Amino acid sequence: GNTLTQGTAARRPTYSTASQNGLNTASFDGGDSLAASTAADWTFLHNGTNYIVAMALRPGTTSNPDTFYTLWATNDLLFATHGAGMFWDDRSSLSRNNRIAHRITRNAAAQAVENVSVDNVMTANAYSAFSLLAQPSNATAALRSSIIVNNGTAQENNALTNAPSASAPVGAITIGAAVNGTTGPLVGNICEFIIVSGANATNANAQRLTEYLRNKWGI
Repeated sequence: GNTLTQGTAARRPTYSTASQNGLNTASFDGGDSLAASTAADWTFLHNGTNYIVAMALRPGTTSNPDTFYTLWATNDLLFATHGAGMFWDDRSSLSRNNRIAHRITRNAAAQAVENVSVDNVMTANAYSAFSLLAQPSNATAALRSSIIVNNGTAQENNALTNAPSASAPVGAITIGAAVNGTTGPLVGNICEFIIVSGANATNANAQRLTEYLRNKWGI
């Protein structure tokens, strides 16, 4: 019941056949995005509910894009908004190289989660699988956001402990760009996008989903 759509034909991703492991992907050209319809349905992504987001994707089509790409978001990735999101970051201006990040904002200067990985966690122009386990109300700051890419070391670099917000986000979940459609639009391919919330959002299930994606998509 949470179909993602795009009403503007020119902004729909291309259906790319047999593009990874003989399977079809959605190809984004830097102006494409898909979105759900009701913002309030996605409050759980920032209000303290535990959840998993797992994806298989290719960020960028060159070895050094020197930009950032929004993977998914319910906000504009700005601090002074309600919502959450993830992005891939290769901006030399910020001394970031092939990083992945998770952010939860709460309409205040001090957000609830800011987990930015170390360099070279997710390679540009290559397919990767990752799982995010988010526990935004965890008393241990680092455990509020844990990202595993391709069965690598968990990225747990959040140090914030501000309380998450229960307000509805800026918009419904969007993939390939922020909810405004223009912040960090993705160039690359998305294979699969999975969300699990509540009691099944566990570390073991996050690891299982990463392995499922790696096996299915030949990563």
